[in-house]
Amino acid sequence: MYFLVSMEKQSYCDFELAKTAGLPVERFPETLQEGQLAEDILAKGLEKLSLNQHERILFEVHGLSPDQEEDATFLNDKLQELDKELDKITDKESFDLARQQNPSYVNSPDFRLMFLRCHQFDCQKAALAMVQHFQVKQELFGNGNVLSRDVCQSDLSPVDKCLLASGFIQVLPERDAAGRTILLILCASVEKFPKDSWTVESEV
Repeated sequence: MYFLVSMEKQSYCDFELAKTAGLPVERFPETLQEGQLAEDILAKGLEKLSLNQHERILFEVHGLSPDQEEDATFLNDKLQELDKELDKITDKESFDLARQQNPSYVNSPDFRLMFLRCHQFDCQKAALAMVQHFQVKQELFGNGNVLSRDVCQSDLSPVDKCLLASGFIQVLPERDAAGRTILLILCASVEKFPKDSWTVESEV
């Protein structure tokens, strides 16, 4: 079993419906029944989409953008707009701490463009995603310098490394047609995980 995560699809996933149906939303499905239930819920959400929304998902999956070409002026304008949206957010202690520790990392255009592209250059959503990114990172790894740099394998605990070595999550050697990294999650390995290990899996 594999998951193809699409930001566009996530916009139409009804998590309240998932909870009502008895499907846990804080972890991956662990049984065939849960997997089928998740697919049914997603299918019902996709059935409600317009033709244009279906087309946007198709373009996104293949790494294409039918709406926007990224020239230098456009990117610069969006980065400036993102700065303004970040300034509007008052509750961003984790973000501020990371920027204080390593401003060149947090302010890097390449780093910020990941969030902008993820949200189709909606600067408000990208700003919220950046703030949430550092909040979660701080919850998982604390206030050390890992908060303001990329996570390395050396930052993982022995249990983390054991889970990583299980092969449940893998980066494929080839990229997709748009040059994006392909991350494969093998849910069959979930049964081997320690109980209550969701935090550890998140760190991995």
